[in-house]
Amino acid sequence: MPANHDIKVTFVNTEFNHEKVVKSLSDSDNVTEVVNMVSIKDGMEPWDDRNDFGKLTEAMDRVMPGELESLIEKINTKGGEQITRTQFEELALGLELTNRPFLWVVRQDIAADMDEAYPKGFKDSVHNRGRMVSWAPQQQVLSHPSVACFVSHCGWNSAIEGVSNGVPFVFGLLCDHLFNRSTFVMSGRLD
Repeated sequence: MPANHDIKVTFVNTEFNHEKVVKSLSDSDNVTEVVNMVSIKDGMEPWDDRNDFGKLTEAMDRVMPGELESLIEKINTKGGEQITRTQFEELALGLELTNRPFLWVVRQDIAADMDEAYPKGFKDSVHNRGRMVSWAPQQQVLSHPSVACFVSHCGWNSAIEGVSNGVPFVFGLLCDHLFNRSTFVMSGRLD
């Protein structure tokens, strides 16, 4: 059994290809223990010719965006993506210990009991140099010359905006974020 590093991977394929992939796995691979393998419809009937690229593309364009949106919504509402209170407090204390100015965008749905989540005395301690908000115009913030580091979840939009502004990253590991980070590292856009 692999170690649990709180990385959740969901491998998405069409129903047609999913069956082939699953059949090709040996029992000793244990892939399904670490990867959630799911399939979505491609818009084609089982008897349709998938070698007809035009028909396949049209069917996929018609059906797959809605299928992917539903899958993403299902994954995101499972509830496992909230950070724990301990993680939230450690992040807050880390910001406090830097003794540096910061802007911390804290969505209300990211941690349970948000009003009580901050460590005791944190807001008073950082009130002259830290600002906690529920939303900020990320592109405008990242383009400001005073931004020295972007602590990001490394979702695709955040990664693109950070890279386009030349801002160094510190990032988390959820969903596709490890892949996004790896993509930028391999392309030479991040170290």
